[in-house]
Amino acid sequence: MLVKMILLGILQGLTEFLPISSSGHLVIAKLLLGIEEKGALVEVALHTGTLFAILIYYRNKIIHLIKKPHTLIPLFIASLPAGIAGIAFGGTLEKLFGSPLIAGIGLICTGLILLSVKYTPKGEESPTPISAIFIGIAQALAIIPGISRSGSTIVCARWLKIESQEAVDFSFLMALIAIGGATLIKVKDISHLPLNTLFPLLAGTVASAIAGLISIPVVKKLVAKLFLFGFYCIPLGTVVLILTLL
Repeated sequence: MLVKMILLGILQGLTEFLPISSSGHLVIAKLLLGIEEKGALVEVALHTGTLFAILIYYRNKIIHLIKKPHTLIPLFIASLPAGIAGIAFGGTLEKLFGSPLIAGIGLICTGLILLSVKYTPKGEESPTPISAIFIGIAQALAIIPGISRSGSTIVCARWLKIESQEAVDFSFLMALIAIGGATLIKVKDISHLPLNTLFPLLAGTVASAIAGLISIPVVKKLVAKLFLFGFYCIPLGTVVLILTLL
């Protein structure tokens, strides 16, 4: 179990920021590794690792934002749709994390979203409370396994004419509130786990944080070529669909 969780942690850390859907890959990987955990406990624990990656990578920017609280308003607004969706449909959404079929469909949708970035207008603006609402809706939809949170929010921001590097930074920073909230909800469940389960989960969380620190700068460098990941997501989603339906 320890090795499996570390592998899942590395996968989570890489795919949370690369626009290829960490949740979709975790659903597939758990199936291949024979992990039958129900619900989203593993996903939330491993996402906590990427939360630490964001805190470490963006520590200076976060301190700057805290010193100017008004700059945090768009981030909080963008986090509302996912929070509302989680509270209203939490039980239903958790069931999706065990469905390779949903993950396959989601990956194809992600691929199409990424391909659309080729046609986004030139970005020169910063996130506003209004644009934050739409980016937040994109994040809420990405709760569905297979739909990339980073991919959908960055592409949405690009369509709203937000400058590419700002779109990436905003996407990753808004994840702090979403992931932090999900972690708080699951803390009680995690704290009651036996040590033989808790230790592998913590190891996976650490692996996720390290992998996340590696993948964040990669995405920032490749933001102009995000559409290329669409050529990965669509074939992968198609294969998953075919294998699921056979």
